[in-house]
Amino acid sequence: MVKHDKKSSMAPPAVLLSKSTSLEEARKHFLALSKVATEVAKTQKGWHVVHCPMAFNGDGADWLQNSTAEIQNPYMGKSMPHCGKVIK
Repeated sequence: MVKHDKKSSMAPPAVLLSKSTSLEEARKHFLALSKVATEVAKTQKGWHVVHCPMAFNGDGADWLQNSTAEIQNPYMGKSMPHCGKVIK
C-alpha cells in the first residue's frame, strides 16, 4: 500500500504497522490505520465499520470489513475472534 501511494493518509500508520515487533504493538498501529481507513471508506461502497467494545481493556476499537457474514476481530485474537458488531 505504501509503495503505491506514499502521500496517502494511511501510509504513516501502515509503515509503523509493518515495522511492529510484537503483536501488541501491531494492534496499536492497526488501530491508528483503522481510524484513517474508516474515514476513507466512508466514500466507498462495500465496506462496513465494526466495533469491539472489549478491545484495549474496554476502550474499544473499530475496523473495516468487506463482509458482515462473520465478525473477524483483529484485536482480540483467539480469545474473542468474533467479538464485535457492525455499526456502519
